[in-house]
Amino acid sequence: MSDSNEESFECLGTLAAGSAENVQGTGTTAVEENQPSQSKQQQTVEAASREDDCNDGSDIPNDVSQKIVCARFDNGAQKVRLEGVEETSGVPNGSSNNSPERNEKNGGIEAARQPSQPGAYTHSLTWRARHSTRQCLVSAYAVDDEHPSTLDIEEQRAQIEQEVISRLLGESGTVQADAVVMPDEKVSTKDGGDNNNNNNKRASLRAGAIYVSIFVAVIVVVVVVIVLATTGTYQNHEGSDTSPPGVTNTSPSTLAIIRDRGFVRCGVYPAIYGWNRDLSDGLSHDSCKALSVAVFGTPDKVEMVAERASWGNLFTLLANHTVDVITDVTTHNMGRDVFHRESKTPFAFSRVVFYGGGVFAGVPTFVDCAEKLDTLYGLCRDLKICAFFGSVSESLMWELLPGSPLVPIEAVHSVHHDIASKLTANLCNVIFTNSLTLVEASVREMGYEGPYRVGTKFFARSHAGLMTRDDDPGWSNLVDLIIGTLFTAEAFNISNGNADDIALYLPNNTEMASIMTSVVRKVGNYGDVYRRNLGPFVPRQGLNAIYGNNSNSGLLYAHTFRELDVLGRDPIPGMTLHSVMERGMLRCGVHPRLGFAAQDEGGWVGLDVQFCNAVATAIFGGDSMRVEFINLQGNANGAYSSLSSGDVDLVAGSRVSLQADYHEPTTARGYSFSRPYFYNNSNMDAFALMTTDDDTQWNEFVFWTVVAVIYAEENDISHETAIEMPVVSLFGDSLKQMFRDCVTAVGSYATMYNTTLEQIIPRAGANRLNDQDDPEHFPVPFA
Repeated sequence: MSDSNEESFECLGTLAAGSAENVQGTGTTAVEENQPSQSKQQQTVEAASREDDCNDGSDIPNDVSQKIVCARFDNGAQKVRLEGVEETSGVPNGSSNNSPERNEKNGGIEAARQPSQPGAYTHSLTWRARHSTRQCLVSAYAVDDEHPSTLDIEEQRAQIEQEVISRLLGESGTVQADAVVMPDEKVSTKDGGDNNNNNNKRASLRAGAIYVSIFVAVIVVVVVVIVLATTGTYQNHEGSDTSPPGVTNTSPSTLAIIRDRGFVRCGVYPAIYGWNRDLSDGLSHDSCKALSVAVFGTPDKVEMVAERASWGNLFTLLANHTVDVITDVTTHNMGRDVFHRESKTPFAFSRVVFYGGGVFAGVPTFVDCAEKLDTLYGLCRDLKICAFFGSVSESLMWELLPGSPLVPIEAVHSVHHDIASKLTANLCNVIFTNSLTLVEASVREMGYEGPYRVGTKFFARSHAGLMTRDDDPGWSNLVDLIIGTLFTAEAFNISNGNADDIALYLPNNTEMASIMTSVVRKVGNYGDVYRRNLGPFVPRQGLNAIYGNNSNSGLLYAHTFRELDVLGRDPIPGMTLHSVMERGMLRCGVHPRLGFAAQDEGGWVGLDVQFCNAVATAIFGGDSMRVEFINLQGNANGAYSSLSSGDVDLVAGSRVSLQADYHEPTTARGYSFSRPYFYNNSNMDAFALMTTDDDTQWNEFVFWTVVAVIYAEENDISHETAIEMPVVSLFGDSLKQMFRDCVTAVGSYATMYNTTLEQIIPRAGANRLNDQDDPEHFPVPFA
C-alpha cells in the first residue's frame, strides 16, 4: 500500500470518469462512488506490483529494467515484448492456473489469466517501464450495451497510444514506474435492444477489440524499429541492450550478415602512421584484409569506415552494427570488456595485437629528464610537460610528477596539430601520451621543426586488440583465430611461401587449416604485417617482440582494469555465473598432476586447485569450501565433453591451443581460455582455466579473476593487504568485493605458486612477472 512519506508521482491519465487510485503492491483499483456499481458489466482491473505485472520478477535483477507491452484477457493472455524478440499469445487451453505461465523461450513470462466470469469480457492493454519499485495504475472499466457508457473509449485509446509513443521516444530512462490499463471494448451508448442483437454486438465488439490489440502491438513494434534505427540497439533505463550480454543472440550471426553483404566493415579513427593514417594501408587495413580472406578467400572484400569526429564514436559504430569490428588501436581493459560506460554494453577483444603505453617525447634533453622523473637538477628544472586534458595520461602525470609544470592540451584541431603547436610555441618541451600518437612523422607533418625524440620507457602499459560485439562469440572467435594465426605462423617461420605447412599441424581439422593457410598466404605472418606497416615508424622491440623457445623472461602480465566503478549487469539468470550462485557450489574439473591437482588427507591441493578456489572465493565472499572438484582423469577429451555437457563449470589446467579456442573437433565447438597462469618452459605449452565460449559474462568473470591474482603480485598485495585490491561494480552490487575476497583467501600469484608448486617446479622463465618490458607476444600452438 502507498506510503504517505513517499513523494507523489503521476500516472499517464485517468481513462474512466472520475479518478482511479494510485496503488502499490497487489490489489484492485477502486472506482469512486459516483461511478456505476460494479457488476458483471463493470470489471475492475487488477493492479499488479512489479513482481507480477507481465512477469513474476523472480528471475529479473532489481537493477535491470523491463519495458513490456502486455495485453491481458480473462480467457487467455497475449504479450508483446518491446525487444522485438518475442511475441506470445494465449495460455494453455483448459488451464485453470491463474498465476503467470512461464515461457522458457527467451526467458519470457506470459501474462496471468484473469478469472472468467459469465457474461463478462474485459480486455486491457498494459504498458509499463519498471524504473523503481513503485507501480502506478490507471484503471478503466467496460460496461455492456445495457448500461450507458461514461467515456469514449476510442478517444482515450488514441490519446494513450500517443502518450505511450511519446514516453518511449522522448523519456526513455527517466520516467517513473507507470502503468496504463486501456479498455479495448467499444461501449454502446444506446439503451434497449434484444438479446440476439446484444450478443451480436458483443461478438462484434470482441472481434474489434482483438483487431485493436493487434493495431496497438504493431504501433509498439514500429516504435521499437524507429528506436533501433536511431540508436542501433534498444536499451533499458540502465542503457543496457535488451538482449542480455553473455547470452548468444538469436538474430542472424555477424558472419552471415557479412557474407550476405559481400564485404567486411572495419571501423578506424584515421590518425596514426603505420596503423590507420591512410585507409588504403596500415596495420588496421591489413587486419581487415586478413578477415576478408578468412570469410571470402580474397583480401579485397573490405570497407574501412572512418570515424573522424571522435575516436570514442567508434564504440557506438560497433554497438549499433554499423561496423563488424574495430581494427583501430583499442586498449583491452576490464571496463570495456565487461560493461562499457558510454555504450552500456560489453565488448569482446582478440588477443593483443600491439603493446604500447604512455611515453615521453619531445626535446631529447628534456625527454631524458622526464624518464628519470627529474624536475630538480640542472636543465631539468625547466621541464614543462604537456598532456591531453582529462585523459589518463594527465592523471598519471599528476601522480608521477606532483607539483611539476603540467600544460593541458585540448584537442581543438587534431591530436598531432595540437602537439606540434605546443612544442613550436615552447609552451612545453615534452609530451606525454600513448607511444603510437607520438610518432615523429606525425608531428613533423604538422609543422614542428625542432629537435625531437620518442622515449623508450613505458610509464603506463596498454595492450590493443581487435574489438567485436560481445553477443556473437562465433564471429569474435574467428577474429581472434586470425590474429592468433599471424603470431603462431611467425613463431613457426611460416609465411606466404610455405603457408601450406599449417595443415601439418591440424590433420584433423582441414577446414580450419584451410582458413589459416589462406590468410597467411595472402597477408603474411605478423612479422610481415608489422614490417610492412609499423616498421618505418615504430621499431619493433620490447613487449612487441615474439616470445620464442630461447626466451627466458617472464610472461605474467596483468591487463588493465579501468572503469571498475561502472555498475554493470548482475549475474544473468540461466547463465553460468548466476547458476553457480544459485547452486551454492562451483564445479571445477581437474586433471590429477603432482603439484597441480592431487588429493591428500585434507582434500585437493595444487596450483590448478588454487585457481578453482580463486574463482569460488570471488563468487562466494571468500569461502573456499564452495568448490566441488571433478576428476577428469582417464579420458583425453573429458575436459571438452564435460564442459560441453554442463557437468562442470570450468576446467583448470587446460592446455591452450588455437584449435580448442576456435573449433575443437571432438565436440565441434570452441572454448574460451583465461589468461594463462602456467607455462611449460621446455615446450612452451600454456595452461589456463577453460570455459565454453557461449557464455561471455562467465568467461569475463573467470578471465579477470585470474588477472586479479597476477595484479596482486605486481602491486605487492597479499592476504593481509587485500583491501588494496580495487572494488569492482561491473558484475553488479553483489560481487563488488570479488577481487578482495579472492586475494584474501588465496593471496597473490606468488603465494599460490610458492605454496603449491615451488618445491616441484621452481618458478622460472615464463612463469615470472614481465616487469622489464620483455617480449610478451606468446605464440599459441595450432593444436
